[in-house]
Amino acid sequence: MPETVSILNMHPGDFPQYILMFAAGVLAYRGRWLDRVPRRLASRWAAGALLLSLPLLVLLVVAGGALDHDTARYSGGFNLVSAGKSFWEALVCIGMSFAIVALYRRYFDRQGRSAKFLSDNAFAVYLFHPPVIIALAVALHSVAAPALVKAALLTVAAAIVTFSLSALVFRRLPGLGRIL
Repeated sequence: MPETVSILNMHPGDFPQYILMFAAGVLAYRGRWLDRVPRRLASRWAAGALLLSLPLLVLLVVAGGALDHDTARYSGGFNLVSAGKSFWEALVCIGMSFAIVALYRRYFDRQGRSAKFLSDNAFAVYLFHPPVIIALAVALHSVAAPALVKAALLTVAAAIVTFSLSALVFRRLPGLGRIL
């Protein structure tokens, strides 16, 4: 599916990756797989996937047409460049996931009150942040400020609003609170 196609600001071509990573996350949580992965092994998997992704990226840029400003094949469709780009994205996704596991296991293995609040509300924020960001972006549209300042304002406001909505509304709704 071409990358120009968007449904609610999401690219349908990425749905299989989202679904597979979500399913892997659910299975990993239920089976406590990540608890059993030693930090060194997670670091090795992260390094391996990310190091493998670098020459693939170079190959995609050189052989895929980007140097000649021919980027049509990167945008999806049934071709080798699009398949290579999808494989590269998967490698980076897996590599970064293992890197985060290793990093957090080493430096952030304790949870204080603030971290618990953020953790408890993260999934609801993930699910409900798009309309909040869109509404806030529309509200900030008329603000006379440089783009980076507006981006910073949007980021801070979206974090405050989404976490507040999650804690005060979404997680307290009957039925929905159990899921979130």
